[in-house]
Amino acid sequence: MMAAKGVDIERSTLARSAGYAAALLDPIYNRLREIGRTRTKLYTDDTRLPILAPSTGTTHKGALWIYVADDRNSGSQEPPIAWYRATMGRAGESVMSELAGFAGTLQADGFTGYNQIYRGRGDHASCVRGKPVNGRSEDH
Repeated sequence: MMAAKGVDIERSTLARSAGYAAALLDPIYNRLREIGRTRTKLYTDDTRLPILAPSTGTTHKGALWIYVADDRNSGSQEPPIAWYRATMGRAGESVMSELAGFAGTLQADGFTGYNQIYRGRGDHASCVRGKPVNGRSEDH
């Protein structure tokens, strides 16, 4: 966008600026996560993406996780809340760390990394995943 206006900024400068902005937003992120952990239901999912490793300049297969609490359809008056977390991998430890102290129902896909959270708890919800199938027969 800035290049279109003739302003040339080095990629490293942009990355450093993004890092500074993230540091300034960290207290807001922490508060969102703190509030989210107190909710009765959370929904989570992740998507794989390349993440630039600090200091090496190489990319690794990382994950971007989303955590959402939105019970408006259940009549809740609490506002919806969402937060994201990028991790260098897709290990279950990332989820465990992010949801430490969460005692409600977690709805997620079948990723085995969630098993550590589900272990010993009966309050997890699954989701239907995959390609929708037409239920009508074309031979009628």
